[in-house]
Amino acid sequence: MICLLTFHFACTYFYTAPDTFNSVKMEIISARYINPFFHQYWALFAPNLPDYNVVIEVSEKEGVWRNISHEILENHYSYRITEKGRLALAFTGIARWATWECAVGRVNEKDPEKYQHILKDLCRGYLRMNPTDDLRIRLTKYDLYSAKEGEFIF
Repeated sequence: MICLLTFHFACTYFYTAPDTFNSVKMEIISARYINPFFHQYWALFAPNLPDYNVVIEVSEKEGVWRNISHEILENHYSYRITEKGRLALAFTGIARWATWECAVGRVNEKDPEKYQHILKDLCRGYLRMNPTDDLRIRLTKYDLYSAKEGEFIF
């Protein structure tokens, strides 16, 4: 048991030590031990915040655009202790992925419009629509300074 603890603490030291106190060989050995089990990604403590906002608008066929992202966030802000926060998190997360998918495109994927389909299903559920109802979604991407960067309709 003492050998295992000594090995663990030695690997931890060589993994976190500065390069001046470390050998390349020991760093490789310690990385193979630490990475799969004990490595802590800093996103856990300080996530990288997105550098843009996405506005979700929906429309049935050729109807008027309805800003549901504003509705969802206002519900979340009004009722902080309810499940509205999870709903807001789901919508904003999927909207960001769908925006990325529209802007960059997904190459070599089985479903290149995966997040767009998920967002459509999420919007249909929120609006209590049938799965067969025609729905158009407009995602508008704004940078931090509220300058419009892109608009995607699907």
